[in-house]
Amino acid sequence: MRFYLIISFFSVLPLFADGVPLSKGHSGAVKNAPLNKSQAKLTVRKSQSPTGQHIVTVKPDAKLQDVIALAGSKDTKAIRQLKSINAFVGKFDQVTMDKFLASNHVQRVSEDAYMDYESTVEQKDAPWGLARLNSRGRLPTGGPHTYTYSAVAGSCANVYVVDSGININHDDFKHNGVSRAHWGATIGEYSEATRNLDVTGHGTHIAGIVAGTVHGVAKLATVYAVKIGEKGSARDGTAPTVSKTIQALEWVREHVKTTHRPGTVAMALSTAANDDLDAAVLATIHEDIHVVVAAGKGPAPDTGVDAIVKSPARVAEAITVGGMTPLNTRLPSSNFGSVVDLYAPGRDILSAYIGSNTATATVSGSSQATAHVAGIAAYLSCHLGSMVAKPADMQSKIISLSITDRFFNLGDKNLASIAESHHRIAHLPPDLPSHVGGA
Repeated sequence: MRFYLIISFFSVLPLFADGVPLSKGHSGAVKNAPLNKSQAKLTVRKSQSPTGQHIVTVKPDAKLQDVIALAGSKDTKAIRQLKSINAFVGKFDQVTMDKFLASNHVQRVSEDAYMDYESTVEQKDAPWGLARLNSRGRLPTGGPHTYTYSAVAGSCANVYVVDSGININHDDFKHNGVSRAHWGATIGEYSEATRNLDVTGHGTHIAGIVAGTVHGVAKLATVYAVKIGEKGSARDGTAPTVSKTIQALEWVREHVKTTHRPGTVAMALSTAANDDLDAAVLATIHEDIHVVVAAGKGPAPDTGVDAIVKSPARVAEAITVGGMTPLNTRLPSSNFGSVVDLYAPGRDILSAYIGSNTATATVSGSSQATAHVAGIAAYLSCHLGSMVAKPADMQSKIISLSITDRFFNLGDKNLASIAESHHRIAHLPPDLPSHVGGA
C-alpha cells in the first residue's frame, strides 16, 4: 500500500546559509598518575572558538579516575566524565593543567569548542525536497509534485536529533492523534523556562524534515530531542559545545540499548576538526547506530570549503551530506570534497517550526540536507531490515541508491577538492522493494 503526497512548488528568492566535514593538585594522586618524564610535555590543542573549558583524554590503558584525581577535590566537583572516549571536561586552573600535561597517562588536552548549527530562516512556502528524493532528475519548475512512500515509512525506527530541541507538541509529529516526538535529554544549563524547549526552531525544523507527517521523509519514525544548545545564542552556557555533543551521544547510546529499535543520529552542526568529537561519533557508530552529519558551510556567506577541515563531517564512517538547490547545483554555502558522501535538498526547505503547533518556516542549509538523509536512513531501517542494520551497510546502501549526475554543478572547477567531489544526489526510489527480515 502506498500514499501519495501532493506538494506544490513556488519560485522563491534564494536563501544563504549552511554548515561544514575527517576521513573520512592532590599529591597522593601523582602516585597513580605519574608524570611524563620520558617524552616532551604535552601542549594544549587550541580551538578556533574556545569555551574556557578543557577536554582531557586519557590513554586507553590508564584509569580515568586516577587522572581526575590530579585536579584535587575542589575542581573535581565540576568535572563531567565523557566515558565513551575515556575523557573528562571541566574548567581548571593553570596548576592543574600543568599536572595533566605532565602526566604520562594523558593522551591529549584540548580546548572545548563551541559548535554551530548550519542554516538560516525565511518564512516562505517552497517545499520541493521530498519530491526531489523520488526523482531521478531535476524537477520541472511547475507543480504540484508527488512524493511516494511506504505505508510503514520509518515506523520501526528512532531518530535522535542532537540540536536545539524539538517542538514536540507540533501537529506535524502526530499520527492518529498520538505524537511521535519526545523530549529525550537536555545537556547543559538553561533557564527553567527554556530547559525543555526549542527556543530557536532549528531542531524542530530538522525533525520535521526527518519525520513530519506532512514535511517528513520517514513519516512514521519516532524522533527524540537531545538538546545541546540554542542556535544564535551568545557564547555562553546555552551555546552548543563539543563536550555537550559528546555527552549527548553517550545518552543516545544508552537510550538505544533500552528501546531495541534501529537508531539514527541527525547531527546538523559542525566545528573545526576535533579528534575528541570524531572519537565520540565513531564510538556511537561502533554501537550499530547510524550517524548522519552535515558537510557544513564555509567561513563566508555563499562560500563553501573542503569539508575535510570540519568535524564531525570528516569522519569517514559517518554519512556526510552536502546541500543542493532545485536547479541541480551545489548550495553555494555548502562544503564539498571527497569526504562528502552525497548531496540532498538544502535550499528553501519548508518544515515544522516553533511559535505554535502548526507553525512552519522555510530554511536553507546543509542542515536541511542532512535531515533528508537521516530520514532516508530511518526509512530504510524499516523497509530493508537487517540488510542495513550495520552502519557500514546503511552507508553503502544510501550511496548505491543515490544518483551519480555528471551534470550536477558543484561550482568552481579550478579547485582540486571540487574535482575530487562525488556527484551523488540522494535518491529514494518510489518503487523500492521491501526486504524486512531479509539477510
